Amino acid sequence: MIVSSKKTFFNTLLLVSSLLFFSNMFADEISYSLSMPKPSTHYFHVQMIVSKIPTKMLEVQMPAWTPGVMSITDFARYIIDVNAYSSDHQKLPFHKIDKQTWQIENGHYSSVMIDYQVYASSQPATNTSSLTNNSGFINGTSVFMYVVNGKDSQSNLTVNVPQGWQILSAAGKLGQHQFTFSNYDLLADHSIQLGKFYSTPFNTDKTHDYLSVTGDYTQQSIKLLLHETQLIEKTAESMLPLIDTKHYTNFFQFIPNIKDPDGLEHLDDFLIIDNQPLTSHDGKSLDNTIDGYPLMWVIAHEFVHRWNVKRLRPANLGPFDYSKEVYTHSFWFVEGATSYIGDLILLKSGLWSKQDFYNHMSQQMTLLNKSRGQFVRSMEQASFDIWLKDQKGGPFWNSVWSDPHIKGELICWMMDLSIRHLTHNKKNFLDFFNLFYNRMYVQAKPDSYYLKGRGYTTQDIVQALQDTTQTDWHEFFKKNIASPGQIAYGYYLQYAKDSQRCGVRCI
Repeated sequence: MIVSSKKTFFNTLLLVSSLLFFSNMFADEISYSLSMPKPSTHYFHVQMIVSKIPTKMLEVQMPAWTPGVMSITDFARYIIDVNAYSSDHQKLPFHKIDKQTWQIENGHYSSVMIDYQVYASSQPATNTSSLTNNSGFINGTSVFMYVVNGKDSQSNLTVNVPQGWQILSAAGKLGQHQFTFSNYDLLADHSIQLGKFYSTPFNTDKTHDYLSVTGDYTQQSIKLLLHETQLIEKTAESMLPLIDTKHYTNFFQFIPNIKDPDGLEHLDDFLIIDNQPLTSHDGKSLDNTIDGYPLMWVIAHEFVHRWNVKRLRPANLGPFDYSKEVYTHSFWFVEGATSYIGDLILLKSGLWSKQDFYNHMSQQMTLLNKSRGQFVRSMEQASFDIWLKDQKGGPFWNSVWSDPHIKGELICWMMDLSIRHLTHNKKNFLDFFNLFYNRMYVQAKPDSYYLKGRGYTTQDIVQALQDTTQTDWHEFFKKNIASPGQIAYGYYLQYAKDSQRCGVRCI
């Protein structure tokens, strides 16, 4: 049921005022209300209540990008009808001071409501939100403003949907419409599916999960998707450290003619968008591929991000500066280690054979060798320059770019072979990764309000490798990470007993 938005706001504000009389806790809270009174217009309506403002000026800002998609999107372009109100219903003066920041003159008022609408396309994408007559999807950074210098405040969210619509978020159970997050970053990092969609709960050995599907599918293909997803996640949990939440949500959208099929990780969910119906011709495996990769590979990759980058993270990647680009020299590890661990999960789960693994690595080598850029741009530099990737174009791109996703995955494979060799097969890449995860995320003293642990540097990676193998790794990093050039596959593959079966020419 849709209720009058202004009436709702002032009733909420009255309740808030009452709570303030009894408690000082609300001084640390910001409350959001989200509705979609007319989904056919593609506009979400957002109200944001900020209380106990200590200054006479309040600044709110719209993110410029979504973590995980290293591209400036400038979500402020989709914002219209911004207004600000005091607790006694007075309109407050405000002005826009840059492309994404609004300054509100609240004067003596300590409570302010910011009211605005945000456009959402009918075409879903991983880094934006979508809204149609039948469904909607919320990517928090594309919908919710934040208070400048106030992202550490508790964020409360109430979602009001049209009658007959469902709601599912990784932050709660199916049908839950009120949520509380300890900071803005967590609010923004929990996706929400709205409308009419298929969903089913399932359990792994350690978590209670949901599978959500919109678009074109058959009952047979849904069963296969659930089987593969559950198997991948059970296997991952048996190989990686215990996670600190007990729930996860897998969002899938199978929408024909979507321009850019892709996947995107969040703290406790992922979204995978494919431009094909969910199908299986043989009834044993899914036909779907995304950008040339089997759907099961993309599922494993996005799920491993739950550990790698969403919790174990480079410095600067959490908490986030949403106003501009943030930089790291470790993007090759963010994506490469995630892909490689995903490969190992597919192997252990039985969804891949050894030959499937070798075929995949051969494919990655072939793709990388098409790029002359690997000879001029190191992995450190490519990681730093990842923001330029979406600006690629023209016949010269492969001459200057080296993809940290692909080369990073191959480097991690070479790392695994080296670890096994140096420890006489007593340790492997997962031993290193689990040590690194526990050290930086579980055990390290928090360096911010965001999550446990602290962001890592390249030297932290090197140190964890050295502690795993009791051997110096600086030369490995100098050759493969800090310097451009082709990976010496033959040198590392000689460590593997099965190297002759890899099906590739080892240079």
